[in-house]
Amino acid sequence: MLELERITARRNELDTLAEELAKQSAEVQAEREELVIAERVLHRLAEQDRAVAEANRPPPRRRPVGGTGGSAHRRAVAREGPPKVWTWSCQSATVPARLRSAPEGAEMPIRPMTRRTRTLLSALPVGAAVCQLALAWPAQAASLWTGDASGGTSVFGLLNCDAPGTITTVNDAQRGTIWKYSKPSGSNRCESHGIKVDGAKYTFQNGKTYWFGWSSKLSSTVDNNANFQWKSYGDHIQNWPVVLKMIGGRATVIQRQPDGNVYTIWSAPVSAGQWNRYAIGLHLSDATKGGWVELYFNGRHQTFSDGTTRWACRTFDSSNDPKWGTYGAEGSSVVNYIDDLKAGTTYGDVD
Repeated sequence: MLELERITARRNELDTLAEELAKQSAEVQAEREELVIAERVLHRLAEQDRAVAEANRPPPRRRPVGGTGGSAHRRAVAREGPPKVWTWSCQSATVPARLRSAPEGAEMPIRPMTRRTRTLLSALPVGAAVCQLALAWPAQAASLWTGDASGGTSVFGLLNCDAPGTITTVNDAQRGTIWKYSKPSGSNRCESHGIKVDGAKYTFQNGKTYWFGWSSKLSSTVDNNANFQWKSYGDHIQNWPVVLKMIGGRATVIQRQPDGNVYTIWSAPVSAGQWNRYAIGLHLSDATKGGWVELYFNGRHQTFSDGTTRWACRTFDSSNDPKWGTYGAEGSSVVNYIDDLKAGTTYGDVD
C-alpha cells in the first residue's frame, strides 16, 4: 500500500511538472512570435526609409537621347507618382496586412505584448511601429472578455444585488471609469454573476483553463463571505470550489472539496482604501484533484499553504461562473471598487 502511495505521489509530481513545462513552452513560443512580427515591422520601416530617400533624390541630369527629352521624363514621373509606402498610427487598431502575409485589409485583434518584448521594443526609435505592435496580435491569443465599466452592466451575465444595494460606475481620478459594488448595512449581497461574450452568457467548459484578473479597493476589510466567487450551479456538490474573502483583515483564498473539507490555501494583509491586483487561474476538472488553482497578487506569483504555486483540487462542479462584488457582512456597509476586469486563457491575457 505504501508503495502504491509513493508511485501515485510521484506520478502527480510528474503531471504537475509536465503542465508547468507545457506552460513555459507556450510562453516561449508566444514571445518568439512577437519578436518575429517586430522584425517584420523593422524591415518594413527600413524599406520605407529607403523608398522615401530614393524618391527625394534629385534625378541625374541627362542629355536627351533618341528624341526622349527631359519633359517626357517629367511627364512619366508625374503619371506614375511618387513611390507608394505604407504608414500607420497609434490611433488605428490594425497593422498593414502585408506585415504578416494576410489578405488585403485584414485586421488583428487587440492584445498586449509580453512585458519582456514590450520593454525591448520601447528602446527602439520607431515609436509608431512599437505603439501599434503593442496593440496587435493574432485572434487565437486575444483575451476572452473585458469587463470595461464604460460598457455598462450588459458585460455581465446577471446581476445579484439585493436592494437597496447597487452596481454602478464612478470616475476615478487615476483610473477613469470603474465599477462600484455598493452593499449597505442590512443587505447581504451585491455581486455580478458570469460574463457575456458576443452578447450571450458564456459557458465555462470542463477540461479548459481560464484566468480572471481584476483590481479591487475595499471601503472596509470587515470579515465577509466573498469578494470573488467561483460559484457552482446546476446539479452541484461543492457550492463554491474557490472563494476570495476577508478574514481578520486579510484577503483569503479558500477552497472547498466534494467531501465538504474546506482549505485555507492563501492569505495576505490588505487595507481599506488600497488598490490590489488579483489574477486567479483555474484549470477546470470534475476529478477530485484533476484541476488546479494559481494566484498572482499585485503581479507576484503566490505560494499556497502546501508549498506549491498550483493547488490541485476539483474545480468544475456541474456548472460554474465567476462572481465579483461583496457578499456577507450583513451588519456592515461595504463598497468594493473594481477596475480592469478581464478573462482569458493565459495569465498574459489578464495581468
